[in-house]
Amino acid sequence: MEAPEQLKHEWTIDQLAAETGIPSRTIREYQRLGLLPAPRREGRIGRYGAEHRTRLAIVGRLQERGYSLAAIADLMGSWEQGRGLGSVLGVDAGAGILDEIPTETSLAQLREIAPVFEDSGAREQALASGVIHEIDDESVAIRSIAAIKLIGLMTEEGVPAGAAIEMVGSLRSTAAEIASVAINEFIEHIWPRRDEIDLAPVLSRARLLMAQASASLLVHELGTALNQRADLQHSEELRGMIDRIAVGQVRRLTSTYSDD
Repeated sequence: MEAPEQLKHEWTIDQLAAETGIPSRTIREYQRLGLLPAPRREGRIGRYGAEHRTRLAIVGRLQERGYSLAAIADLMGSWEQGRGLGSVLGVDAGAGILDEIPTETSLAQLREIAPVFEDSGAREQALASGVIHEIDDESVAIRSIAAIKLIGLMTEEGVPAGAAIEMVGSLRSTAAEIASVAINEFIEHIWPRRDEIDLAPVLSRARLLMAQASASLLVHELGTALNQRADLQHSEELRGMIDRIAVGQVRRLTSTYSDD
């Protein structure tokens, strides 16, 4: 007897696991974390559809890009609240969310990501500035792979190693200062209300918005600085470069946009 048409496009959790290559226990954990919606119930059996398979694929791609499960849950929550996934990821704003998983890597892998770290002096400067953290003689912990790649890109294009590492180190120290201010405000004004409201969703949303705001504001200031330098040097060539990389553009806010 042929299965009903609906069931041809649905799976039990074990069938979905076989379909996607993701263990059943992992699917259950994703559901617990809010990364997947609940399945359609058919008696005691849960039926998972194409939406679940698509979600699993998105989670996998975001993990490959370095997002933590908590950050992915934030993204999924914003997506469910009506924002396009591209907007949630910052694609149309020209910036992504800087929420990566801390990574332990060997010195060989570090040098592969950014050859400048072949030099022990560069590694020592990165350690001193908090860009990397020493684990032992053969491995280090990296908070942001993107930061290491940025150092690699800058040095490959001719920026002195010391200047590139100092710049990324300043990003880290500035982030620490901003975080300290934010936490002080949280402790003073929001934490006392912990018996009145569920703070977890508030903090989750605030973290996402802070990451998006930080990236967006930094990109804006890059555009501002480039425009100022173009004016100072009377350089139409530099101004043309600004247009080519779409830094500092302004879009009109429409009535259909919501940050929820």
